[in-house]
Amino acid sequence: MKKFFTLFLFCLGATGCFAQVKDSTRYKLNFKNVAIPAAIITAGLIEVGHDSQELQVLIQKDFPFFGSRLDDVAQYIPLSAVLVAGTLGLKTAHNFKSRLIYSGISYFTVGLTVSLLKKTIHETRPDQSGNNSFPSGHTAFAFTGAEILHQELKADYPVLSYAAYPIATGVGIYRMLNNKHYLSDVLVGAGLGILSAKFAYTVYHPKITNKADKISLSFAPTNILGMNGCIVTVVF
Repeated sequence: MKKFFTLFLFCLGATGCFAQVKDSTRYKLNFKNVAIPAAIITAGLIEVGHDSQELQVLIQKDFPFFGSRLDDVAQYIPLSAVLVAGTLGLKTAHNFKSRLIYSGISYFTVGLTVSLLKKTIHETRPDQSGNNSFPSGHTAFAFTGAEILHQELKADYPVLSYAAYPIATGVGIYRMLNNKHYLSDVLVGAGLGILSAKFAYTVYHPKITNKADKISLSFAPTNILGMNGCIVTVVF
């Protein structure tokens, strides 16, 4: 499987390094851009096996009764931030339509890659609940959204653009605390998520526009049949 990853990284790198890109403003997937996610994936591959299993035993020993579904929800927070960024008054690199397309390409890529790996490798989860542990899909999804948000905000908000990365990291940690994944699963998932987002920005190049997002969101508290809730209104 290490050969598979090497081929996968080479193909992604070649897409940006050797593509004929006439517009210098377009995002290019070169060695500099893939170095960090490639390093994360490599670290994950190194951790496969005994090291990750030992760490997982220690985690479960320290947190024997931990159980939370927060990671199931938090994995989508970065994506939500990407889609509502313009509505919140933030200046993004692309309009809502383009961000939606970038998200679609990114999540399709990472979803397909993670699914193929899970079905090919059949790694048993730490809690023995299944044989689809490697890599972590939750972590991959979270880091995909985090990287898209970074790409959209980095020009005008260089610090804020990294805001979703701690959330994505938290998702990975929770997957281990919930005994659903090993460290190796989480690291490879994170790297694949970042790479998938970078890949999307390489293959799709929308026209630059200064038009504001034609979408607005409004929230209003409500009480229905004695239950507190919130009404969300979306206007396109």
